[in-house]
Amino acid sequence: MPSFPEDKKPFAEDIPKEFQSLSKELEDIKFVLNNSVIMAVTDSEGKITYVNDKFCEISKFAGDELVGQDYRLINSQYHSEFFMEDLWQAIRNGQIWQGEIRNRAKDGTFFWVDTTIVPFLDDNGKPRQYVAIHHDITQRKQMEEAIQALPQQIIQAQEEEHKRISREIHDDLGQSLVTLKMLIQSYRAGFSLRKDQKQERSFKKIIHCLDAIIEKTRGLAAGLRPSSLEVLGPTAAIRQLINEFRCQKNLRLRFSCSLLDDLLFEGEVINLYRIIQEALTNIVRHARATEVYIRIQNVKNRVKIIITDNGRGFRISHRMGELPAGLGFSTMRERARLLEGTLEIRSGPREGTRIVVDIPVRARSSSALLTKH
Repeated sequence: MPSFPEDKKPFAEDIPKEFQSLSKELEDIKFVLNNSVIMAVTDSEGKITYVNDKFCEISKFAGDELVGQDYRLINSQYHSEFFMEDLWQAIRNGQIWQGEIRNRAKDGTFFWVDTTIVPFLDDNGKPRQYVAIHHDITQRKQMEEAIQALPQQIIQAQEEEHKRISREIHDDLGQSLVTLKMLIQSYRAGFSLRKDQKQERSFKKIIHCLDAIIEKTRGLAAGLRPSSLEVLGPTAAIRQLINEFRCQKNLRLRFSCSLLDDLLFEGEVINLYRIIQEALTNIVRHARATEVYIRIQNVKNRVKIIITDNGRGFRISHRMGELPAGLGFSTMRERARLLEGTLEIRSGPREGTRIVVDIPVRARSSSALLTKH
């Protein structure tokens, strides 16, 4: 910069034209940035030294509330410590960092930004400041979250419909069939006095048919929504489910289970029941397994379910983590997510299959006795 005498102020005509042109270009760039992107500048320690109007607009903080603070002021606690450590390690090493970040505004709402952080280095190659350019992607992330939640909403809607239909079958159709059977038996009593063997055989046949229909109706209702889950609790309901699959020929099924009745789940426990049911159904229909071992453990506020079979297995694409279609694995994973948990599957041709479900729980009491069957 040129120097000026103390008694003379620098007027525009005293400034070289190239400087005036450069200053005008910088003002134009600043105008474009202020009206197109969310921008912040921090010093080498991460303290905010400048924010533009759009940053204030999206964060709902005034500029003087942000300057002098660091980004912890808008930290949403969404990202892990490892995520933030990787970010800082990259920019402190002079690397440009790009990624998506969720922040918290002054009013407590969340906003997502697609972020590029550029370190500006001093003569020693050390960062002297960081310039962060953000683009608001909140609407896109909300749409993504809504799409991701759609399968879970469908599952929940299906369960509610199953529950309704099951109740109607059990309370309406089932009771109607029982009433019909009682009427026929009453009618039959009048005929039995006449000792009409032909009529007696007809009545027996009708009642036998009705018993079969009633039993099938109860089975349909239980399949839609197992009453044992609500009446007896998850431990007894799962044990009952296991016993039903033990009727399969050429299948040895071992089962150990920590008591689940004193636990509170993050979602409906029916989802835990369905995961086990779907896994066993796949084993019977597709795996050609002769041995299955199911272990349910409750350790440190986590329930872990491990289902292992010695069946033919299948190939998993390691590149995409893809699983064969038609086996219900995606639904099982969504059910695990409804319980705020995870589901992992390991398998290979002729190597059997191992399913591990890990879900958080809260204890109602300290009881966690192990029962084996």
